[in-house]
Amino acid sequence: MTEIIKKALLYAYEKHKGDNRKDTKIPYIVHPIDVTSILMKEEKEDIVSDELIAAGLLHDVLEDTVKKPKDKNDIERDIEKRFGKKVLNYVLAASEPKKYWGQSKKEKEESWEPRKKDTIEKMKTTKDADIKLLCCADKLSNLQDMIKDYYLHGEELWERFNKPYSKQKWYYQSLEKAYRTGKSIEDTITFKLFSDKVIELFGGMKNMSINPTDEKVKDYLKEINRCFEGISKDIEEHKYWNEKWFMAILDAIKKMIDYGVENELIGTGDWDFIMKHVDREKYGKID
Repeated sequence: MTEIIKKALLYAYEKHKGDNRKDTKIPYIVHPIDVTSILMKEEKEDIVSDELIAAGLLHDVLEDTVKKPKDKNDIERDIEKRFGKKVLNYVLAASEPKKYWGQSKKEKEESWEPRKKDTIEKMKTTKDADIKLLCCADKLSNLQDMIKDYYLHGEELWERFNKPYSKQKWYYQSLEKAYRTGKSIEDTITFKLFSDKVIELFGGMKNMSINPTDEKVKDYLKEINRCFEGISKDIEEHKYWNEKWFMAILDAIKKMIDYGVENELIGTGDWDFIMKHVDREKYGKID
């Protein structure tokens, strides 16, 4: 462990001392350490600098440990003095804009959507892949905690947040898209894990409880069966596979799935759910 990382760990510990993660007894310092651990596990070690790892430890110091804007400015200067301009810029990039600093709980609730839109836009437009990687590691750590809590508490999980499930889903799915744009981080382990967790929490676990007796869902499943019926007939008639024809079949299936997702009839991780409601005896040739 290099000197800058040791200093950042001690600094973060001092600033977060006495604080716990939201609605838990878990010391807050566990989160920045987890973010740092995620960054350090990247296979391409050369893409993760010591400054970025230090920023992983410090990323919530400005946002979560000081209440008054003036005090935050003092801490900002202190971080630059101790760790350098590059680390400070990373920490600022991982923090919400200064206009939101010092907000009351009620103000935070009211500004939730604008704050999240600012974050999404920042991830879309930044030209620094390191900033995307740092923020993605932060959000991956949050998602992993949310998934554990969902298994423990079920739907009660969403009562902890300023906004309900639908808004959280919008936010994390929008971030997943934003990380792919511009300076993409798609080839990193951090992003791949983040993408998987978004599907697990917002495309699979929650939406797997869809009620197949709901009229809209029943109509949708009928359309899925019609789609498979047409494919089955084509297979019987042609007796062979043609690449162009095969791609057209996949496109038809994709459109059906996209329709279900867009209309909130299914989630992005619900292919197994769909297949359970396809008449496998009639269309058993399609897997």
